[in-house]
Amino acid sequence: MSSETQKAKKARKSARKKNTPKEKDVKVESVTYEKRRDFSTDLHDYLEGWKDRDRFPWKFNKVLQSYSIDNCLDGERIDEDLFRSMLPYISSIIGVASERLLTRCKDIATATDEVDDKVHAKAVAKELLKPTKLHNPNENFLIMGRAADAKEVISDAKVLLAPLRFGAGIKGKLLEAMQFGTPSGTTPVGAESMKGNYPWNGFIESNPEWFASKAIALYNNESLWKEAQKNGVTILNSRFLKESFAQNFIAHLETIYSQLEQHRKANFLGGLLQHHTLASSKYLSLWIEEKNK
Repeated sequence: MSSETQKAKKARKSARKKNTPKEKDVKVESVTYEKRRDFSTDLHDYLEGWKDRDRFPWKFNKVLQSYSIDNCLDGERIDEDLFRSMLPYISSIIGVASERLLTRCKDIATATDEVDDKVHAKAVAKELLKPTKLHNPNENFLIMGRAADAKEVISDAKVLLAPLRFGAGIKGKLLEAMQFGTPSGTTPVGAESMKGNYPWNGFIESNPEWFASKAIALYNNESLWKEAQKNGVTILNSRFLKESFAQNFIAHLETIYSQLEQHRKANFLGGLLQHHTLASSKYLSLWIEEKNK
């Protein structure tokens, strides 16, 4: 192939590149154009279809989702009825879009004095933070909603799993599991302050993979399950039985009451907090006095 032929091919290829718009440019121009249009009517129909998606075919529309995210807090483009229709759809938004919209809501709620804007921002933020967003049947992760009767639900369950990462004190759901005879699996955070030196009514584990393995074993192993159930009864009788603590508790209160002045003098932190509580009222009254002069 001659050098002239090669030069001619390169020239034609270069010309095609110049005359063909880049995909990225087309996308940017399209999005910019879409933002200038009013899609409120189209959005209404889109949301109605989304609500009935379990009964009728429904197709995701990127433009309308972008429009809803960009304008859900714009009272001029989105009227009150459309805003209320949008809220359930907004709760389904995930990922970066959800995080950015949540940041906008926080900024509006803290920066503006407009009551309506704050109400809308808080309503959108509430939808974005709903736990039902984690509902994913494809991954067998189901959010069933609030239990009308905790006793009925926990009693019917074979195992209760509570892989808690945060919290403090006695965990109500784990205590109820012991009361209803349901073994449980949790983390050290979940079990803290509850079991003392007694074995847990199930297992305690922080590692996710080991947690899953132990949950399967507890569910399938009958002898392990029965032993865990007995451990729960032992914890209840040893650490949560009213009769075991009531008498000593009342005696302790009576001792404090009989030596109240000495007790308060020895309670340095309590006295410090009491002092500052009264001081805050003092300075507030002085500020009001100066303001009214």
